[in-house]
Amino acid sequence: MDVKILPEEDVKTHESLSARAFFEQEWTNWITKPEGYSNAKIYDIEINEIPGIEHSYVDVGSAGVIETPTERMDVWLKKGSFVTVISFTGPEYSFGKYSELFDLMAGTFYLEE
Repeated sequence: MDVKILPEEDVKTHESLSARAFFEQEWTNWITKPEGYSNAKIYDIEINEIPGIEHSYVDVGSAGVIETPTERMDVWLKKGSFVTVISFTGPEYSFGKYSELFDLMAGTFYLEE
């Protein structure tokens, strides 16, 4: 599990964007989409009154390379100029076994006023 808190100065100019709009804008800028991304799932969520999105996809690996498909889930939480990204990556064959634990841990996120 990985937790990133984005620098407030990078987020401040997008303070008025919703969690989904911020995600869609930033995700596009962050990485080249992996193979298998066309089947990505994105859901609006809320954890302890903080709006966010849950984003998951499978990276099936590059063409011609033998690789175990990897599943990734991100939870992006945004409140004003605060954004955190909580993510979990694992082999597709065992991802479901640990995704419940990830959901439980991510669901405990709390932000003081």
